[in-house]
Amino acid sequence: MSAWFRPTLVRRLVLTLTLAFTLVAAVLLVKEYFNATNQEERDKPLRDTGVDLVAALQSVDEPAEARAAIAVVAFLVDRSYRQEGIPETALFQSRDRSGKLLFSSPSIEALDLGGDLARITEVQLQGRPARVFKGETPRWSISVVQPRIGDRWIFRELATAILPDVLLAFPLVLLPLWLAAFQGMRPVRNLSRRIAGRATDNLSDLDINVKYAELVPLVDALNGLLRRLRDKISREHAFVHNAAHELRTPLAVISVQAHVLVTAQTPSERVEAELRLDQSISRASHLMEQLLHLATIDDEHPLNACAVDVATLVREGLAAIAPVAVSRGLDLSLDAPDALVVRLDVPAFRLILDNLVANALNYVPSGGRIFVELHNAKNTLTLSVGDDGPGIPEHLRTCVFDRFYRVPGNDAPGTGLGLAIVKQAATRLGGRVTLATGPNGVGCLFTAEVLAPPAEIGP
Repeated sequence: MSAWFRPTLVRRLVLTLTLAFTLVAAVLLVKEYFNATNQEERDKPLRDTGVDLVAALQSVDEPAEARAAIAVVAFLVDRSYRQEGIPETALFQSRDRSGKLLFSSPSIEALDLGGDLARITEVQLQGRPARVFKGETPRWSISVVQPRIGDRWIFRELATAILPDVLLAFPLVLLPLWLAAFQGMRPVRNLSRRIAGRATDNLSDLDINVKYAELVPLVDALNGLLRRLRDKISREHAFVHNAAHELRTPLAVISVQAHVLVTAQTPSERVEAELRLDQSISRASHLMEQLLHLATIDDEHPLNACAVDVATLVREGLAAIAPVAVSRGLDLSLDAPDALVVRLDVPAFRLILDNLVANALNYVPSGGRIFVELHNAKNTLTLSVGDDGPGIPEHLRTCVFDRFYRVPGNDAPGTGLGLAIVKQAATRLGGRVTLATGPNGVGCLFTAEVLAPPAEIGP
């Protein structure tokens, strides 16, 4: 786009001011037009002239003197109209009491004008509308006629009178406003240069003394964005470091066991090497799967919510791990309605369910109990997973949701990512996850609350 047509705040100000002046001129023009075309306003010069002429002839008895007075008034009025550029002029006619013509403008000399005494009435003058004022003195009758002036001429004259003043005032108002806007944008330009001049890896807060109140929200928002970027990059660095550390162990074991497998001398050594190799591969595969899940949840793509029977979804998830629970003698129970249809992002919710249940399976000893509860109220879906395992000390309960965190002394298999995935998935679903002591003060109770409005599944 050409620089001349690129939108700018200054150009917008100029256009707005131009529009404002145009509207003001239009309003003034319309107002003056309606005032000028008002019949009372139109009749005012005619009335004033007639009243003044009647008053002047009140004491005049001589025809010559009266004729001269009327002629002088007619001349002055005609000259005034010509000087003003009015396309019509006032016409005069006077008679004595016998009806004898005393004075008449040439164009109405042969006409006998009508009209009511001391009033302005409308007559037809040579096929055109005209207004007549009629007055009397003891000696003379006087008629003053004003042909109707066209509305188009009045509008044109008013526009000619108003527009020059508006055009003269426009630059006088525009210049100070333009200077004020240009100077007012200088802090923004300075701020832009300060930001553009920063190093690409400099995410520290903007050290700027903001003097203008309008820029405070902008600088605060930028500093907030920089803080979030610093936190995100810090988490990513820590995540990469921890992921590399966690992957190093299984990969090293795989390398060692592969070497042992190749050099094994006896079948028992080969079987043991194969077992340890398989375990290491499984651990590495599970870790990479968890990392992929975490990366997916961290992605900021929009949620893909759809109508789903979440009660059936939970039952299917528990059915998949039921054989493991039975083999370890665990009591696995579910308290949920027969059907619960809501709008939900299914993959994110499955991550919450699978990781909470897997976490319980890892830490509940044989013969223990795992219970799952599901209910919905006020557009909030609540999933609770509790157990009667060893539990987690209260001072460590906020740490277990950190990535790669493992409770000290814990030798159960795991990557330290499951609960971090649960927390991130709950956040993505507009909710949260909390940890409390299980029933009767034993074990853990994880509760995930997410937004899930009711829905209907179509046929």
